[in-house]
Amino acid sequence: MKKLPHTLLSVAALLLLASSLSARTESLTVSVRGQKAPDYQRVKLPNGTYKAERYVISNGGRFPGTTTDASMEKVGYPEVAGIVARHLATQQYYLAQKAKDADLLIAIYWGTTIPFNNSRYNTATDQLSTVAKDLKMDTIASRISLETGEIAPGGGGNTGGVVNNSTEMMANLEMAMARVEMENRERDAANAGNAQLLGYLDDINDRRDITAWADVGDLQHDLVADVEEQRYYIVVRAYDFKALQRDGKQLVRWTTRISIGAQGQGFDERFAQMVAAAGNAFGQQQRLRRRFYGDPNVNLGEIKYLGETSRPAAKGQKEEKNN
Repeated sequence: MKKLPHTLLSVAALLLLASSLSARTESLTVSVRGQKAPDYQRVKLPNGTYKAERYVISNGGRFPGTTTDASMEKVGYPEVAGIVARHLATQQYYLAQKAKDADLLIAIYWGTTIPFNNSRYNTATDQLSTVAKDLKMDTIASRISLETGEIAPGGGGNTGGVVNNSTEMMANLEMAMARVEMENRERDAANAGNAQLLGYLDDINDRRDITAWADVGDLQHDLVADVEEQRYYIVVRAYDFKALQRDGKQLVRWTTRISIGAQGQGFDERFAQMVAAAGNAFGQQQRLRRRFYGDPNVNLGEIKYLGETSRPAAKGQKEEKNN
């Protein structure tokens, strides 16, 4: 397995004295997907809570094929890490006092997806619609000519011209359909990366398989529309820290993917709400959920970041299904 680059984080403890974060007052739709390795199981204590696990934390940066914007430049890694740490604690994940005590390396990635450029796709579908309409009108015209005995358009006094004209239109229709099919394949390929990154891929594929048998067309459309828009994402991923230190292996234990539509939003105003909506998915296997949430007011106290760790490289969107 490919080793992580040895980019060292600060050895000294970082003290974050965050000011109160007040988000906007209206609600927001947040998408959350939780994934964990099949062999990752948390131990439950007699009181019903999870046994505590310790971690060190790392800035994962952005995933390849994504970007940033001005609102993201206003937010630093310590602010994002502070919010994530608060919600990790609600699930019994705590910062290690010493790196040797850590069970996990928590890496945080965030950025903005690049939306699908659908201009060529729209041109192809418009062309198909036009050709199909012209063929339909030509077919109607030929029927009128045969029934009334009038001279058919382009027929030169008989129906032969109509047949030739319709044959040409059928050829144009086949070409237009082939172009739309090609554009559909390119569209699917372009969407696949973002769908995987955002945690949408399984749900889109599942609903595509059953669309013909159930009334899920609108939901399928909504999922694809999400993937094809620009979205802010935060990905919180837990690696086995001991395996990383001992063998240099990137063993992913769990991943939580969080996203919102970027249109009309600012990451600096919304990242706290995004993390708050996903807190109970940390360390869990959960299907994609898209829900409305209110805005929390988050007050951060002093947070310590301890230990010297290696930072995981941002992987591409082709990841293991359970990662």
